[in-house]
Amino acid sequence: MLRAWYRRLLMIKRAYPSFIHGRLENALIEHEDSRLIAYNRWGYDKAVTVAVNVGQRYEAITLRTRFKHDRVRLLDLLRGEIVTGEAKRLEVEMPPFTALVLVEDP
Repeated sequence: MLRAWYRRLLMIKRAYPSFIHGRLENALIEHEDSRLIAYNRWGYDKAVTVAVNVGQRYEAITLRTRFKHDRVRLLDLLRGEIVTGEAKRLEVEMPPFTALVLVEDP
């Protein structure tokens, strides 16, 4: 099971060159909790936003993303769920011990 998880992460990394060669910035807005990390990687043709909650409680966070449109429809590559909102102030709910890898829904 763990091997399949790492294989999936490698496939995501290969599908989005921005993970390797893209620009990097903090994506969190107005949140100072050390148990949360969020960043944007962008460049080439695709942007990616990653958010991680290593805390033991649900967190409502606001992200500034690098997606091209004002309103976005995003796919979480880890859970297969759709997230919608404003690119400059994307509000998401983060369950404990979870991560999101968001890309524009094709």
